[in-house]
Amino acid sequence: MMRLIYSLAFSLGFTEWKLKETPVEIFETVKGMKKGHALDLGCGEGEHAVALAKKGWQVTGVDFVRAAIENAKVTAEKSGVTDKTEFLVGDVARLEKLKLSEFDFAFDIGCFHLLNETDQEAYISGTSYVLKRYAVLLLYAFTPRKQGRREVGFYPAEMEVKFSGFFTLQKYEERTYWRFPANWYWFRRK
Repeated sequence: MMRLIYSLAFSLGFTEWKLKETPVEIFETVKGMKKGHALDLGCGEGEHAVALAKKGWQVTGVDFVRAAIENAKVTAEKSGVTDKTEFLVGDVARLEKLKLSEFDFAFDIGCFHLLNETDQEAYISGTSYVLKRYAVLLLYAFTPRKQGRREVGFYPAEMEVKFSGFFTLQKYEERTYWRFPANWYWFRRK
């Protein structure tokens, strides 16, 4: 269902949920890291991947909406970072199908909290597989709330447990970009 909703939204140009600027948390997290390879999970139209590429990172963006990926490629071209970006149509819960290399850093701005339980587990194991040991996963997720007929979002203790097989939760901070309460989570790959 979410695939259909987002596909339609991008096709119709209805993307009001998108952030106007790349969150400072991304830049603060990579500050001091050696520039390497980053993965943008649920990259949409790629603005944040492009912003990080402009800082010298090689960035791969993954999203299941073909129209969003095509727009991301155009954004990268206009920004002069096609040599530093790669955008792939794919499912963040099926990363193994993309045959990705290893990454030094990954980020997710609001994708994980929309996945069902099975896809969350696949996302976690798949992301751990493509991240180098001790790499950071920066994840933005809603705290619990109703969305339509289902509950989305997590409490920090839930996130810590969900990711504990592959990641250590280093810290979390409350930050709301939209009208819904949410947290940033900093996980380190075990």
